[in-house]
Amino acid sequence: MKSKNQKRVITAVAVLSFFITAILIVGCDPLLRREKSRIQQTMETAIQNESNTEELRNILEEYLESKEDKTTNEVCFIKGYLYFLNSDYEKAKQQFTQVKNKLQNSDSSFIKIYTYIFLNMLTNENSPKEEFVQNCKNILSYMKKDKEYKNDGFLQWQVAYYLINDATQGADVLVDYLNNTKGLTDETKVKISGNIGQMFSLNKQYSEALFYYFGALYLVEGLQDISSREYYKIKLLTCIGDINFSIDEYENAIDFYKRAIDIPLLGKEEEEINKSMTIINACHAYLELQKYDEVDGLLEKLDELLSNLPENARDDVEVLKNNVLAEKYMGENELEKAENHLVKAMELIQNDTYELVWNKDIYVDFSYAKLYKKRMQYDEAILCFKKVLKKSNETGFGLEKSCYEEIGEIYKEQGDLELYSHYQQLYNTEIIEINKIFTGNYVSFIKNLYQYYRLENVQETYQIMLILGASVIVLLVVLSLFFVWTIRKWRKMSFTDHMTGLNNRKYLNYYLNAKYKKIEGKVVSILLIDIDYFKKYNDFYGHIKGDMVIREVADIVRECSKSSSIVVRYGGEEIVVLTFDTLPDEELRMAKEIRETVEHRAIKHECSDVSSNLTVSIGVYCAEYTRQDIYTLIDKADIALYRAKNHGRNRYEVYEDSESTEKNLIEKAHF
Repeated sequence: MKSKNQKRVITAVAVLSFFITAILIVGCDPLLRREKSRIQQTMETAIQNESNTEELRNILEEYLESKEDKTTNEVCFIKGYLYFLNSDYEKAKQQFTQVKNKLQNSDSSFIKIYTYIFLNMLTNENSPKEEFVQNCKNILSYMKKDKEYKNDGFLQWQVAYYLINDATQGADVLVDYLNNTKGLTDETKVKISGNIGQMFSLNKQYSEALFYYFGALYLVEGLQDISSREYYKIKLLTCIGDINFSIDEYENAIDFYKRAIDIPLLGKEEEEINKSMTIINACHAYLELQKYDEVDGLLEKLDELLSNLPENARDDVEVLKNNVLAEKYMGENELEKAENHLVKAMELIQNDTYELVWNKDIYVDFSYAKLYKKRMQYDEAILCFKKVLKKSNETGFGLEKSCYEEIGEIYKEQGDLELYSHYQQLYNTEIIEINKIFTGNYVSFIKNLYQYYRLENVQETYQIMLILGASVIVLLVVLSLFFVWTIRKWRKMSFTDHMTGLNNRKYLNYYLNAKYKKIEGKVVSILLIDIDYFKKYNDFYGHIKGDMVIREVADIVRECSKSSSIVVRYGGEEIVVLTFDTLPDEELRMAKEIRETVEHRAIKHECSDVSSNLTVSIGVYCAEYTRQDIYTLIDKADIALYRAKNHGRNRYEVYEDSESTEKNLIEKAHF
């Protein structure tokens, strides 16, 4: 009897503990999060922005001097990073290897993850692919365990970039991360699925690639809370079109390209770059079908985008555009015009300082080889085709089949039947190999899909029993948590501006009251952002467009602000950003980035007196927070904002407590 009572007490305590823990996790999550140290924030920002300043090195060196124990992993990591900043890569690698060899559970996720990031950066390209892959596996294993990092876009890009070195294993590693990591956002799932699709495409495993591309596209189209939806849709539709192009299904490829091209843009730079590349790919599909009028129509659309592209992307797209025109004129037997465009393309390549499109010269070389062939300059054509063939083999561009076919035709024209037969055999072998890969891949994919669904059916009865057995417990848990969840949901709704998704003033008051012990005595930086000539914009373009612009600017401010910043829609088109305990001049960097990003989005504003595009003015103020009325501090930022508007708009100004001199630290828009 006593034993039974003890069991009941233990069970009751366990259940009660579970409920209390669940309530704490749901209701007090922000209180349980570990904050990054200031030094970690400094380093992480510098690494992601690739910044290397004297100030940064001084901060890190002073921090090292303050540490009594010089043997910790943190100290070794910072030493390695300083060596890296000073371009002493051998010593940097030694330090990071030392950190790797004595990693402990107590070490921060930042040190664990970025140790392997740097080891990949410092590993020689000739090193075994397995080394890159293992480092990436370690990065993902630590990301998977850390709520803060599992959805980190910068780290995902780093991992995907290095896994391309071994696309076969890379796809498996990313599939494991996607399927076995809880808490991934929908946007993260889209990004990872897209990267998996690219890995499979590199291996010509097109069925698997399409599976993940369409899965990502379904997520993007079905959910509204993914940012940059247009960017992802254009990218994914283009990738699907590229697979159809690879298997010579040009009409199907064009269908997907056209769907991508028809997506309206919101003036975002990455969308315009991706749409430009989609147009180039669609042009090549039309060239294969000899539909030259369609090529002209697409190039007109491309010209509309070119002026909005950043310079480092524009010259690359110009290279590809000239190459398309050369191919078109060759198809129309206007060889002089074709050569003129190839000369322009080569000049752009020679003056290119930043390569957005890797190895674009291979396309121009291939077109030159075809031009030599058209002119019956067969020796030059064969040399050029062989050059392309060698580079295509090294880089995996997939031009081998076309090169074999073209070289074979030249030898046939010259009457060299032996060499013609040799290259025709190479061409046929390539076709057979591609068909084998595609067919085998397709059969394997269907088999795996069948086994997956069969396994689901076999387990169905067992799962039903488990569900019935657990349903009573789940019901109790759900009823208990529903109340807490409802409170949190309504509280979040009451704290959110519904048009922009930013916080509202009510949240600002709540935050200051809830966090006063944590933020009291810290320096608060305040940015007050206002859209220039917004009333004129609203009157000219209408309120719907006006609301869209406010949302666009809100997204930009959110993206440019620190993750710890409080971003509030202050009223109308005004947005305020509060950041506590910032680094020196951090608020000026944020103001500069916000102003420049808005301007570079090139949102048309024909009624503005300062620019043909939408711009913002910003007031900046910094002070120690001593629980004074926050609105008196915001008012000082408002005075600085007023000055910015009086001094020409599209700028930021700083309010200083000492008003004897009016210091103007501001960068104008068009110097």
